[in-house]
Amino acid sequence: MNDIKRILITVLALILSASVAAGPARAATKTLIFSTAPWAPADSLKKMYRPLLDYVEEKTGVHFDIVIFPTYDDFIKEVQGGYVQFAAVNGASFVRLWREGADVRYLTTSLRQYGAKQRDFYTGYIIVRKDSGINSFMELQGKKFAFVDDTSTSGYKMPMQYMDELKLDPKVFFKKFFYMGDHDEVIKAVRNRAVDGGATWEVSYDMNVQKYGNIFKIIYKSPPVPNDAWVVGNKVSKELGEQIAATLLEINNITATKSGRYVLDPELGVTEVGFSKRSPQFYLGGGTPEK
Repeated sequence: MNDIKRILITVLALILSASVAAGPARAATKTLIFSTAPWAPADSLKKMYRPLLDYVEEKTGVHFDIVIFPTYDDFIKEVQGGYVQFAAVNGASFVRLWREGADVRYLTTSLRQYGAKQRDFYTGYIIVRKDSGINSFMELQGKKFAFVDDTSTSGYKMPMQYMDELKLDPKVFFKKFFYMGDHDEVIKAVRNRAVDGGATWEVSYDMNVQKYGNIFKIIYKSPPVPNDAWVVGNKVSKELGEQIAATLLEINNITATKSGRYVLDPELGVTEVGFSKRSPQFYLGGGTPEK
């Protein structure tokens, strides 16, 4: 009997010491949905953002499941409807959400590396193949053209604004135009000569030049466009929103999770190198791009 008691005491002591060594378990207090526009394949986007969301969970105790929707419009509707409670939205989508009265709060803006400088705004491009013989936008008249999606800033709003300035109607100007769904598909269509030109942004352009080689030509560059806005929905308390914002603002390109994974890993295709604090006005007009 004494031997049995000793064994039980030893087992209990081991369990207790293991619990003390491990520290108090910090289970996620809730699970919310994170999403972003489908500017790249869904599997790639989930891999990109998982370390960042794990880091936010470590800091806040809230777990985020990642859901990527098939189209930009589906994504916006799910943010508007409140299913998505944490999101990275492009400039045009933020303006749409704000003007349509969506119950979201601005937190931060993405910082990205453009050449030697980190910026929270970018440039949209209209591209063709170098061997196409096309050297200007007007030479795309009567040709085939690829947009991303009608809610994409650089992949639709930017070229449409440019065409408005030129008093051009895409239905008349182009022989045919297509919505490809994401930037990679636009660039792939140009590369494969399925279309003569396409609208994209500088990050996707640079990534695809690395993939396909220096075979493209930029025939138009847009004025500065704000980077993605990071927002939360109405299920996120003011306190939690401030915690998430503070966590994002402390992140840089060497920040790592407890498991040692880089939070912003360029090898996974992450385009952010950090975050800045702007305001809704940065997207709605009147904000200065230079910072």
